[in-house]
Amino acid sequence: MTYLSPLPKSDWSPLMASHLGWRMGFGETPDFRESLYQKGMGGAVEEYLSQALEKSEFDSWNGGEKQPILDLKQERKELEVALKKEKDLDEKKSIEVQIVKLTNEINQSTIRNYEAMFLDWITRLNQTKRPFSQRLLLFWHNLFAISREKVDSHLYALYLDRLSSEGLSNWGEMLLKIAREPAMLQHLDNLSNVKGHPNENFARELMELFSLGIGNYTEREVQEAARAFTGWTLDEEKGCFVFNEAAHDSGVKSFFGKEGNWGGEDIISMILNHPESTRFLAKRIWNYFVYENPEPPLIEELSELIRRSKFDLKIIFRAVFQSKAFYSVQSRGTQVKSPVLLVAGTLRLLNQRRIPSEMIDKTLRLMGMELVHPPEVNGWPSGYQWINTSTLLLRYNFINLVIHGKMPRQMRDRNEPKARAISFNPQELFEEKRISSSTEVVDYLLELLVQRPLASDLRDRLIKYIETDKSGGSSSFDMKGQSASEKIKGLIHLILSSPDYQLC
Repeated sequence: MTYLSPLPKSDWSPLMASHLGWRMGFGETPDFRESLYQKGMGGAVEEYLSQALEKSEFDSWNGGEKQPILDLKQERKELEVALKKEKDLDEKKSIEVQIVKLTNEINQSTIRNYEAMFLDWITRLNQTKRPFSQRLLLFWHNLFAISREKVDSHLYALYLDRLSSEGLSNWGEMLLKIAREPAMLQHLDNLSNVKGHPNENFARELMELFSLGIGNYTEREVQEAARAFTGWTLDEEKGCFVFNEAAHDSGVKSFFGKEGNWGGEDIISMILNHPESTRFLAKRIWNYFVYENPEPPLIEELSELIRRSKFDLKIIFRAVFQSKAFYSVQSRGTQVKSPVLLVAGTLRLLNQRRIPSEMIDKTLRLMGMELVHPPEVNGWPSGYQWINTSTLLLRYNFINLVIHGKMPRQMRDRNEPKARAISFNPQELFEEKRISSSTEVVDYLLELLVQRPLASDLRDRLIKYIETDKSGGSSSFDMKGQSASEKIKGLIHLILSSPDYQLC
């Protein structure tokens, strides 16, 4: 092996531990990074991997109460049946009004449930003691991207639980389970995929977005796969997958050059045997966790490992996070932080727990990353697509909220004319630290927040700032002085606003 050869023990350093902390977590405090370094690369990687194998540290996902919505849907269904039978025009209008009213109630209840789910996830991100479990969930949520617009909230909650529990299992088994997940079947219209009237949405997206990629299948294969998935539906009351044999097309189908009475499980098995399936997974993992547009030989090497490991995700991720390529100059400090990584990482590193989840919710929405609601079928943007004049302003507004505790106007509700002040005491970051001089303060904050060598003259500018008074003259910094807290806030603001901090 070349790209995936393990990093030599002699090259393991605190810098490499910091890099690992940003890619498998949300950035780590200096003390925890030191513990990672002391464990050695293998021990540090296992520390993170173990986080995704443990039972959930939280209660079940908050998808809201399902029964009230199911009852409303049943009532609406009965009215729709009655509407078709009704002959009296006045009575028909009355029924139509009732149907509209029930639909509005269903929509409002669903919106409330999703709001609760979104805030629930934000709380998890901010409080988790196992960050890799959350990073892995975000990865799978981005790969298997489904939107809340077509999915019942309680089914979406079950879907997130599936992604959480299967995130480090077996790729082949996971793909089959996700394909049977009620939320996925509902999102991609497979509930209407029946014998004689196949719906191709599910079969197409399974190959295009989840397993092979465009160009690795034909339209005929989409059609044949759709026939194989007929009858895959769900029990709405129980919220589980069921196979309706009466709706299944049991005729002979031709897929990837093989003919037979294929069912959905057969199609997934043949997809997994396709050589492009492992290349697809290799690209998605590398693009997300390491760097974009990886070299073709690297993808071939990782693809071969995926095949040899029999799709064991723990073996795959272990190899990636221990590889020389992962720790290379091409990887370190080159990934643009997504909004959720920027927000969660900043709050965790500064130990800023006072910002309500509702404010974080608004921040992420404005930045274009509303969890459980990806903007495209292939997930969220990546890399420098996150950076433009509009999103940079939003990032600066978030930083202003974190440091100075004031919510910008566009982040407030219309009925909230005044910004709520949120306290932040920067001195807490220096508790039990023997730090006093201006250079020590600057270096500690850079170690805490940037965690790698700078690509700019940021350090010099920070030192100049802390040693300059309000009138522009030179001034020595006093850690116990009256203006110390404001100076430190200013330093943190400058660091978080810098190009260096937007990357990890």
